[in-house]
Amino acid sequence: MTTLISRALVWAPYGTPFAVSCGLVRLFGSIGMANLYVCIFAAVPIFFPDHISQAFGLLEMCFSVGMIVGPLAGGFLYEFGGFGPPFYVIGGLLALSFPLILFICPEMKGSIKTENKAGILRILSDFRITVNLIGSFIFCLVAGFMQVSLEPHIRSFADLRSSTVGAIFLIYGLFYGVSTWLVGLILPKIKDATIINIIGLVFVIIAYLFIGPMYPIPIKPSVTLVVICQMFFGTGFAIGYVATFTQAMREKDLTSLKDDPDVSGLMSSLFVSVFALGVALGPIIGGRLAEHFTYQQSCIFIVGISSATLLLTLISTIIFHKRR
Repeated sequence: MTTLISRALVWAPYGTPFAVSCGLVRLFGSIGMANLYVCIFAAVPIFFPDHISQAFGLLEMCFSVGMIVGPLAGGFLYEFGGFGPPFYVIGGLLALSFPLILFICPEMKGSIKTENKAGILRILSDFRITVNLIGSFIFCLVAGFMQVSLEPHIRSFADLRSSTVGAIFLIYGLFYGVSTWLVGLILPKIKDATIINIIGLVFVIIAYLFIGPMYPIPIKPSVTLVVICQMFFGTGFAIGYVATFTQAMREKDLTSLKDDPDVSGLMSSLFVSVFALGVALGPIIGGRLAEHFTYQQSCIFIVGISSATLLLTLISTIIFHKRR
């Protein structure tokens, strides 16, 4: 609905009414997207309990493809039809998806009722679940940092066209999309998905060691280094993000939480929350660091928090194997 209403914003009065209207449309759109994401995340363990990683990996691949195709299709529609067509097309596709979802989604046969309902604090009291939530947050924060800081960094040492810079960002999206699907296929064969999460964190650390390169590494920045590091970051972000969600759901099934049918929804809402918080704080932190430090120096912060998360994840893995 808000997608179609966005088209009508061109008729809003200039000034404060226009700003307020835009804010309200974005507010209700955000609420709708939050509800949609929570439902989608919660549906994965409910409808596909034995194929969580495959379903989540495929879901994230579709998200990545949408993020790539969306701007291209929107630009094409705007170029040939003006401001309206992008909203008409996207709004129409969303409207058509409702009956399709109702037709495709399987019907739940019933749910297990429990007297002792688990809350968010009970979920967070599980160390391994909390570690995976932290890992997911860090991956999203680093992705948000890259969105706001990489383009000025590239401009500082290379005179590239905007389309070329956009293509560099496209590399990250392509590797993210393909990797989410592949890791979703691999994870069912791995008992502890935290091992894959560790690999993802290592890939992110390598990417930020050389994308600047990080101060004080004595290497000159280059477009080639940026492209290679985009490949590493896209792959690391993908495999780590899918692994954290998958392992958190597995941890739930290893405790008494598995007897509560509402836990999957609560955990899904937590993952959506840390995702939103990460992608929101990443650009803010990136902007603040850019005001006071060079990009090479800012990479120290990213490598530092990624390394701390890696250490925490390693401790979590040791605890898991000792528990067994």
